[in-house]
Amino acid sequence: MTNPLTPHIMGVTLDTQGVATSKVIFTNLTSGGIQISATNASKAVVIDCANFENGYSNGDVIGIENAGASVNNAKTTITVDTGEGLQDTTLDCAAASTGSNLSM
Repeated sequence: MTNPLTPHIMGVTLDTQGVATSKVIFTNLTSGGIQISATNASKAVVIDCANFENGYSNGDVIGIENAGASVNNAKTTITVDTGEGLQDTTLDCAAASTGSNLSM
């Protein structure tokens, strides 16, 4: 496991159909642990992999799922690459007028 004090930032931006304050779930599929955070006004959110319950290691697979108001079963994965700075992706969404499907 990487030193838990060493940050590794990952982020996601929802596409044009996305909604601000939408909940996004980040799951370390390799070593376990989840982080849930809401998108900002720009429909983006970042997390620090060092905050996963079991930390992270180079090569861990992080699952990312939009579970908020613009949910469209939007899911993707990012493999941790500690040689990179910010790792980010975009999720495809569907317009929806409902509230969050996930309570915190």
